[in-house]
Amino acid sequence: MRAWATRAFHNSLETLAQIGLRESGALGYGFFERSRTSGALILLAGDGAVIPQVAPHARTPALVEYPLRTKEAVNASIAFAFGTEVEAARSRPRLDGIAATVQTIWAAAAAEERYAKLIDRVENLEAQVMDSKISERARGFLANHVDADAAAVIAMHVDGVLRPTQTRRMLEQVLSELEQEVEERQLAAQAKQILQTLHGISEEQAHAQLRLASRKSRRRLRDVAQQVIREQHPLKGRIA
Repeated sequence: MRAWATRAFHNSLETLAQIGLRESGALGYGFFERSRTSGALILLAGDGAVIPQVAPHARTPALVEYPLRTKEAVNASIAFAFGTEVEAARSRPRLDGIAATVQTIWAAAAAEERYAKLIDRVENLEAQVMDSKISERARGFLANHVDADAAAVIAMHVDGVLRPTQTRRMLEQVLSELEQEVEERQLAAQAKQILQTLHGISEEQAHAQLRLASRKSRRRLRDVAQQVIREQHPLKGRIA
């Protein structure tokens, strides 16, 4: 099983589960995944009341559990624990919407894994093409016993073949852009937390303040966020 911290969308899944706790009054939640070898359910992550790491039918009856599917196959679940069966039954309608969104994200995480495998496949095929180009040229020298400096010619050929391809350059550009976006979003999240604490405002209002300051100062959002983090001021005067 892949570690929870490296799983795609684990932050989103945990945040939605936390919302489920708040909206339903549940005592705790847990994400479970079925072992490919033993078939047992394994606790991946959770918070609040401890949910036993055993088969569903053996757990506390005060439990609201939703199956999580990947390609129509149930391979995991999310469960919310309550003090009594009555509380669990009463809270289920409030959890249904959250669970549906969790399912959507769970399926998207599986798609991300397939995307990673696709990238690996591209890399392997590109390596096969390079290998073919080099080996074919080398076999040509073996077949034609010419008085040429084979080592020098082959070295030049290898240098040309191993140069970054258009596919690699494109992937590196995409990677660079995504890394910059991730960094900007992390900085913006920190800055919004500071503004929310200083002003007692919502996340949406803090985001709007950052955007407004970015437009007025004609600076990138990440630069504005960095200043807020560095100086921890309420985004007035010098920035606005």
